[in-house]
Amino acid sequence: SSLQINEKNEAPTIDKKIDSNKETNDAAIGDVVNYTVTIHAKKGATGYVLTDTMTKGLTFNNDVKVTVGSNELTPTRDYTVATPVDGATFKVTFTENYLNTIDGDTEIVVSYTATVNKNAEIGTTTGNTNTAQLKYGNKSTVDSKTTTYSYKFDLVKTDNSKKLLTGAKFKLYDSVAGTTPVKLIKDATTGNYRVAETGETGAIEEIEINSYNAVTISGL
Repeated sequence: SSLQINEKNEAPTIDKKIDSNKETNDAAIGDVVNYTVTIHAKKGATGYVLTDTMTKGLTFNNDVKVTVGSNELTPTRDYTVATPVDGATFKVTFTENYLNTIDGDTEIVVSYTATVNKNAEIGTTTGNTNTAQLKYGNKSTVDSKTTTYSYKFDLVKTDNSKKLLTGAKFKLYDSVAGTTPVKLIKDATTGNYRVAETGETGAIEEIEINSYNAVTISGL
């Protein structure tokens, strides 16, 4: 007779997306970003821990949901969500009771959201990243990362001779047909503006330009 030994914990993979199918997106301060991490689980799964790390421009909304097909898994019984001490934003630990029910290739979808906050990186250089990694047994998958970009523009008003004018006031709308002005926070030192967080104290609607430089509006 022969003895056959099978590797119990075959390597899973993960795939992280924004809005179901993208790896990058654009968002303003205050916008909610939707994330999904698909874990391609394997038979013999053990020790699955999904770790997620967001940069400082993203605020986790503590709204993890886990589904397999049309079935939603049950917190505590099937998985737990905790804030780790290693600097990551949160981790999802799957229970061995649930992992023992996986008897073939299984797609576990972990969905959650974050809100872009006032600390968001502006521009295309760095962006605001969200990185997921799955630990299984004593190994880890390759990181899967998404990036959210936020932007800025400069505003000036000039006369016919291109001289900068001061005191002109503007309101900014999120669309051509928009009726509600974008709420902003003015930096008293620089005179520049950024998009306000939802409900932020001190938010205003008017942008006032000056006669000595362009006014920057960021977080769009």
